[in-house]
Amino acid sequence: MMLQEPPAAIAPAEDAQALYERGVALRRAGRNADALPLLRRAAELRPDDADVLLQYGLSLYGAGRLREAQRVLDRAQALAPDYADVTLARARVAAALNDRTRARALAGPLATGGNTEAAALLRTLDAPADVEAEWRVDAWASYSELSSGDRWDAQGLAVSRRVTSETTLTLSVERTRRFDRTDVYVEGAAAHDFGRWSGWVSLGGAPDADHRAEVSAAVGATTRGWTVGGGRLRPLIEARWSEYPTGPVRTVQPGLAWDGERASLEARGVFTRDELGQDRSGWLVRGGWQVTDRVRLEASYADAPESSGGVTLDVRATALGVRLKLTETTDLRLVGVHEDRGPSGDRREGLVALTRRF
Repeated sequence: MMLQEPPAAIAPAEDAQALYERGVALRRAGRNADALPLLRRAAELRPDDADVLLQYGLSLYGAGRLREAQRVLDRAQALAPDYADVTLARARVAAALNDRTRARALAGPLATGGNTEAAALLRTLDAPADVEAEWRVDAWASYSELSSGDRWDAQGLAVSRRVTSETTLTLSVERTRRFDRTDVYVEGAAAHDFGRWSGWVSLGGAPDADHRAEVSAAVGATTRGWTVGGGRLRPLIEARWSEYPTGPVRTVQPGLAWDGERASLEARGVFTRDELGQDRSGWLVRGGWQVTDRVRLEASYADAPESSGGVTLDVRATALGVRLKLTETTDLRLVGVHEDRGPSGDRREGLVALTRRF
């Protein structure tokens, strides 16, 4: 159901109250994606209302947007220092960020005062550290058909662990088969949130490579950005160096990304120096739409150089996908891709991926 613009006769305070009440009802029903725009608008209209900020922060927390939830709840606490519900919400967010020290400091006084929810949170925090460790496992498989009649396939597995609230380590392995030749590519990566900006590095390679890189190193970074159109607009950049049997390939991708309450959009330029030392360029754009709390649609288009088998081609690729939230910890992703590879013909690919967090 679409919200209509309120009549001009409705006062801002009354409008904010209506948004607040409907947003709270949606949040309590588990519909955080629907609640967020209402509560965000209510918070804009009543920025000094601790109750509104609390509910907005809880909705951000329920949507997994922990850093934003932390900032909103900190504002609510500054307005109402003795508001126990805000303090407990801040403790929950700190625990979700794996900041156990801060979570204990917030929940401890509440538990001493008889708050049973805070006491339960403390018992969770006092469990062995490995119980609190956050892991993520991604498994995927893809199958491709080329217009030439050849078939490609790939299977991969990645394991990630958030070792602190700011740092995540990932190890992945992927087996690919193209033109009856098989490569196994292994890569390690580390990502860190520095506060105002975040970055990542990776290093990988395929021993005795046929079509994958023998060695590949990459680095990327993004910033918090700015509030634009109800979302966050942030710059980003990625650079990669890969050594193929035919020579090195270097690529830089600067871009912009916008993340809204329900939608996201990203655009990048692609600048490559290929294995022959020739400069190539292109671009890509991709976006997503959160249809419901459990269904997200994704799409992308690229007209950019791509290196495969030690040869760089100008490829036009279109992809459509859907991400399904099967449970609170399990996602299923389905993607279809069509590529126009110029003189090499077309390629059609289907991919299925499963993500499990625990």
